[in-house]
Amino acid sequence: MLSPLASLAQSTLQGIARGANAASSAFASLLPESPAHDAATSTTVNASSRIETLEKSLRRKLDEFYARITPRLRESAVNRVSPIVLTPDGFGGVHVDVDHPQFATIETMFEQDPTLRHELHEITAIANELHATTYHEPLRETSISVTLGADGWSLATPASVFAADSPLRMQNGMPTP
Repeated sequence: MLSPLASLAQSTLQGIARGANAASSAFASLLPESPAHDAATSTTVNASSRIETLEKSLRRKLDEFYARITPRLRESAVNRVSPIVLTPDGFGGVHVDVDHPQFATIETMFEQDPTLRHELHEITAIANELHATTYHEPLRETSISVTLGADGWSLATPASVFAADSPLRMQNGMPTP
């Protein structure tokens, strides 16, 4: 037989336990059925949505850049039959691939026009963010190149190719996100 004080303590503890179980049950009913699954799905959806947004932004920026630079190249009588490969130099400038017969003329155009340089750097920043979101690691800006051809543009990173007339294509056996 319990003393009156022990009996009071026992009934108080039993009441607290019943209340805790009821509160726990009410709280549990508010949770989704599979929190781990829902969190993973949400993360996948968010990443997929972010990739899609970045791809659209990258395509829009490249289209705008191509539309802006094409008349400038024409005015400078730059041969657009040979592809023009542009890569940020890592110091705020632009490197033009020396395989183009007029690479010096094109580099001078970028040296004289900070807006063109800025646009190319914005494009490579978006491409880097897209790569980092897709592969979970950023790139060095100098590993991203934009190629301007007579009939369009393309962008290449070590893991992907993005062209004006096609969807993003992943290399190294990676599927298109």
